[in-house]
Amino acid sequence: MKDVEPRNGQGGPLEQTRRKLAAVEEELAAARQEVAGLRTQLVQSDKMASIGQLAAGVAHEINNPIGFISSNLNCLHDYAKDIELVISAYQRLREACRDGGDGLTERAQEIDRILEEIDLDYMMADLSNLVAESIEGSERVRQIVANLRDFSHVDSPDVSEEDVAELLEKTISVAWNVLK
Repeated sequence: MKDVEPRNGQGGPLEQTRRKLAAVEEELAAARQEVAGLRTQLVQSDKMASIGQLAAGVAHEINNPIGFISSNLNCLHDYAKDIELVISAYQRLREACRDGGDGLTERAQEIDRILEEIDLDYMMADLSNLVAESIEGSERVRQIVANLRDFSHVDSPDVSEEDVAELLEKTISVAWNVLK
């Protein structure tokens, strides 16, 4: 049998096929690596989009209670000014009573006018509602932040046992606006 001699130092047909196969395998490995990289980028992109939606939902959930806390505090500020007017008028009436002056009727009329103008009865009834709503709103913000902290595991880098039902409730709470 005759040995196949390599031509021009390139080897025989079998060696050429091996080289071609090795080159195709290298291309295939590079393509697989590129696909894996693209897949990783796609997963990261999807995660970032999800995080963006979640952040928008959380911002909305925090903004809502902050909005009514701010509104309530502005109202409380106005009420405080009105109450200062009433107290100031009462102090003037008290001074007039102490002095035994003739201005008692005018002072009493001034107090009546201020009380009617500011609607003190409504204001006093509304005060406790404003404070209760503000406390509730601040508690909601505190709970959202606590749930976010638990959701992201910011405080605990170590692996630990967790109550799955509780984690699901916290996750739903954090993502509620997106889920609606």
